[in-house]
Amino acid sequence: MNRTLHGVVVLTFLILPGAVLAGDSSFEATDLPPSVLANPLALSNETDLAFSESADPNNFGDSEPTIADSATGLLVDAADMFSQPCPDHCSHCRGSKNSSRCNRERGRGLVNRIRDKEQACWTGRVDALLLWRNAPYSRPLFNEAAGAGATVMNANQLNSPPAAGPRFSLFRTNSCGDSIEVNYFRAFNFDANRSLPYAPGAYTLSPPGIYGVIPVGPLDQATVNLGSAVQGVEVNGRVRYGESVEFLTGFRWIEWRESMTITDSYTIGGQPPIPGGDIYTTNTINDLYGVQIGVDSNLWDRGGRFRVEGLVKAGAYINVASQNSTWQYDPTNPFAKASVAANSTPAAFVGEVGLTGVYALTKSIDFRFGYMGLWLESIVQPTNILSIQNLSGGAVTPPLPAITGDIAATGGVVLQGLTLGLEGRW
Repeated sequence: MNRTLHGVVVLTFLILPGAVLAGDSSFEATDLPPSVLANPLALSNETDLAFSESADPNNFGDSEPTIADSATGLLVDAADMFSQPCPDHCSHCRGSKNSSRCNRERGRGLVNRIRDKEQACWTGRVDALLLWRNAPYSRPLFNEAAGAGATVMNANQLNSPPAAGPRFSLFRTNSCGDSIEVNYFRAFNFDANRSLPYAPGAYTLSPPGIYGVIPVGPLDQATVNLGSAVQGVEVNGRVRYGESVEFLTGFRWIEWRESMTITDSYTIGGQPPIPGGDIYTTNTINDLYGVQIGVDSNLWDRGGRFRVEGLVKAGAYINVASQNSTWQYDPTNPFAKASVAANSTPAAFVGEVGLTGVYALTKSIDFRFGYMGLWLESIVQPTNILSIQNLSGGAVTPPLPAITGDIAATGGVVLQGLTLGLEGRW
């Protein structure tokens, strides 16, 4: 009898105030579900929700009350019980998979928040990069001076050891799982060297020569050095689609620098013989500015500590390219010198792919390792402009044709290698 009376009282306090406030005088008991009419206690038994501000250990008394559902044991914000799971305008960050507000962690140390927090507003990554670059496209540099004149050095033989550098990434995520990303990376000191051993009169420049220079005679030895470096900044907006895919679009700047120095030596006959040599130097800079689109996806995840992520980006760019070239020669002493510079703004392309394995060390710290590939196309490289300019007219007497400089964005480079780093969320 007491339980029946209790049920009637509960129904009275739950139903009548709402009907009165709504001004609905036509409310009838038949408006309730049949299960409630048959058993008035069902409502209180099946919806046993307790309002408590102390149920959440992270609630310090200055946030929304929480609701504890005795059936599931889950804690949710009271305000969130009556709102859409993802409003059109996300005014605060709740994480992508639950509704815990950011300020719940207020008052705790930063280290504790990074270590223990499952969902977070900020994500930071620090990676170490170890990248290889491909050799330049084919361009003969030196031939044999005798016989058939076979090529003894080609630019496509200038393979460099790997170069290292850092990559820093910062993400800000809202309650919908969408985010803004800022990324910076750099890899420098790709350095390739190749030499021809000393052999008197054994070599000559490959046709059509370098900078229009006509060799004084056969060369005794030669050395080529090729150095390069890359760095870039990007800002992307990311939109989540489901739980496993993010579409991104944004702005990116990439700088590719490349320098080539070619030296040779020769001997001019006579008594005594006169030693001489040439130094050909070309420096190129490619500043690529453009927009890109891409997809970042969770490729494999069985719910454990390990998962695999995949990334694809591509974009159209404007290449603000420049080059300066110098020829120095020394039949006697000191060196004579001629130089020229040129610039251009051709269209270019940049593509990037990534495959990363992620292992969760804690709820909010991941260890990341994987593969990165970066492709730059329509860039200016030293080997592409050795034969399209003339510097010989400014360093000899009588003068040859006037000095002319040119630039050609017909090169391309592929960078690929390993990434190793950590990700933290707070």
